[in-house]
Formats: sequence, structure tokens, C-alpha cells
Amino acid sequence: MSRAGSRAAIVAALTVSVVSAAAAAPAQADSQVTSVHGNQSGIGYSATMAGDRVITTLETGAFTATSDGRAVIVADAGGTPVGAIPLAFAAAGREITLTPEIDRNGTELTLRPAAQPLADIDAQERWNEQVQRGVFGALIGGAIGGVITIPFWIFVLPPLLGIAIGAGIGFLAAGGQPLIDAGIAYFTGQP
Repeated sequence: MSRAGSRAAIVAALTVSVVSAAAAAPAQADSQVTSVHGNQSGIGYSATMAGDRVITTLETGAFTATSDGRAVIVADAGGTPVGAIPLAFAAAGREITLTPEIDRNGTELTLRPAAQPLADIDAQERWNEQVQRGVFGALIGGAIGGVITIPFWIFVLPPLLGIAIGAGIGFLAAGGQPLIDAGIAYFTGQP
């Protein structure tokens, strides 16, 4: 890769790192604006992070999207490709996909994190933790329900019903409000 190509790669890496930071901490990104300006081997650029997006402007050269949509190519003023910005990468333990917007002149690129799926791993982890805590209570409640319904062993249904009701009560008593909150968050797709 030529000297201009290596410099363009630096611009691409900078853009990706700024977008990674925006995706990893969107709450902080909303309150800050970060700008970087430079001129590497004749390719002048500025990259600004605002909210959840990064806007990179080239003074010379142009951005073009690849035909497969996996990257954005950085070309010099003569149209020679000198670097590429990937539109999907791993950061902070997650896969981050970027959505590019290139202006008519091809000199301004706006990158935004693509919409993430609604499923939240944190809600699932909380739910699993609370279920593990509640299982012990369900076992004890089921045992108590079975003991209480011993006089009704002649009839099969009352003891089974007593065990089921006792297990349900024990499960909720051991898990309490955190179990209920985790269940609501998990089953409704909330974080």
C-alpha cells in the first residue's frame, strides 16, 4: 500500500474507532461532540462524532460504497482507492453494523449504528438468575403443599394440585419482586 493508502487507512481506522465509541456508549455520545481534522498525503479530512453518528468529510477524494455493501472505499482525487472502511466489526463483545450515507459529491460520509435486535441479553441473564433463586423456593413450597394434602391421598388430584400450588407460591416467595420484574422485562423484550 502506498503512503497515501496507509494514511487513508488511518482515517478509516479513526472513523471506525469513533463509531465504535458511539455504539458502545450512546448516552455519552449524545452529550459530546468530538472532532478530528487532518491532512495525510494530500487527503484532507475532518471527522466529527455527533450523537450516534460520525460525519467524515474529505477535502479531496471521494467515498464510494462497495457493490456488496460491506465497506466504503476511500479514493484519492484521481479516483484511486487508497483505503476502505468496514461496515461491520466486533467491539465491546458485540457485533456492530454501520449504515452509511454518502452525499451526492461523495465527499461526505455519515455512519450510524444499524438498528440492533430487540432481544436484550441483560434481561435474559436477569431472568435466568431469578429463576435459579426461585427454584429452591418452588421445591420447598411443593413439598409443603404435598405434606398439607397428605390426608387427601385417596384422591389423586388434590395432592398434585397442592404440590403445584405450593411450588408456585414458593417460587414467587423466593424470587419476590425482582423475579416478577425480570420476568416482565424478559417476556416483553425490555432491557
